[in-house]
Amino acid sequence: MKTIFFFRNWSTARIVRLALGLVLVIYGLIAKDSTVVTFLGGFLMFQAVANLCCCGGGSCGVDTGRAERNVSEGQDTEAK
Repeated sequence: MKTIFFFRNWSTARIVRLALGLVLVIYGLIAKDSTVVTFLGGFLMFQAVANLCCCGGGSCGVDTGRAERNVSEGQDTEAK
């Protein structure tokens, strides 16, 4: 079965955000008094479609297994 072009390379987190956002938007529209829930669902759906997360600058990404050293061997890092 061919995958739909739009859903190619989607992670589990994106699918969960889209599903949860859709459920919250539908619930918010049915309840009619839950504008906060509707906006939260819309925000989650936007994050899923745009592939964004709530962390700024992608700083909370998954570790790739490569360690990087920013400190030289000879530098003193203690505050005096």
